[in-house]
Amino acid sequence: MKGKERLKIIKSKAILKEIRLKDLYIHFGYTSYEGFKMAILENRKNRYYETLEFLENI
Repeated sequence: MKGKERLKIIKSKAILKEIRLKDLYIHFGYTSYEGFKMAILENRKNRYYETLEFLENI
């Protein structure tokens, strides 16, 4: 799966759960959306899977 697809999935799940992206990146310790976005695109520290699991468990 490519990075842009990952980001699109995270955004759509956040919208469905009515969570702002700002709340997501702050929850995971990022100070800006750009840093969070790059972590998702590169799957740094399995950030994509952690975020996906977090959104599914809410």
